[in-house]
Amino acid sequence: MDEQGSGARAFEFHGTWREFAPIAFTNLLLTIVTLGIYSFWARTRERQYLW
Repeated sequence: MDEQGSGARAFEFHGTWREFAPIAFTNLLLTIVTLGIYSFWARTRERQYLW
């Protein structure tokens, strides 16, 4: 079965690293400060930006 027939789509990203860098830096900082507790919210913020 080919990829087109299975409904799979190619991943595309139209953002820039300058838009994503503040989110990633803030997530990293807060994850370190909260000893990993913030990682769940960090993952959500990253997914909101990427999708």
